[in-house]
Amino acid sequence: MNEGRWIAGANCPECGSELAPGTHACATCGFELVGAPTGEHGRTRLLVAAAGALLVAIGVVMVVARDDDPEPPRPLAAAAAERLLETRLSSLGDDDTAAVSCPAPVEAGSVTRCRVRYSGGGVQPILVRLTVGGQLDVDIP
Repeated sequence: MNEGRWIAGANCPECGSELAPGTHACATCGFELVGAPTGEHGRTRLLVAAAGALLVAIGVVMVVARDDDPEPPRPLAAAAAERLLETRLSSLGDDDTAAVSCPAPVEAGSVTRCRVRYSGGGVQPILVRLTVGGQLDVDIP
């Protein structure tokens, strides 16, 4: 049988009933003919297959685009960290004349020991690090 064509005198391979011209399924038992013109069932299957392929493509794009390991923030130069810390300490009302000194850049994943020098002569050590989001995190030991 040629695909998609009805042959005169063709019978259903399932039940043996004679098939009508142009049919895509046996009228007696419902057996669908391979290669026959698609009806409503064929369109539904095509739509389901297309939707499935679209979902697979979206899943692949999401997996490829996903960033498991965000890049750590760049180290913050000591001078920049000192300015930010002085502003933060001033906004907290601790001491408007506090000066901060850091011996090295502040990096993510490590602690930099900085010092706060107050106008009255007091010195307070602080531990400074960068968070994953690039913000300064300060601990007072």
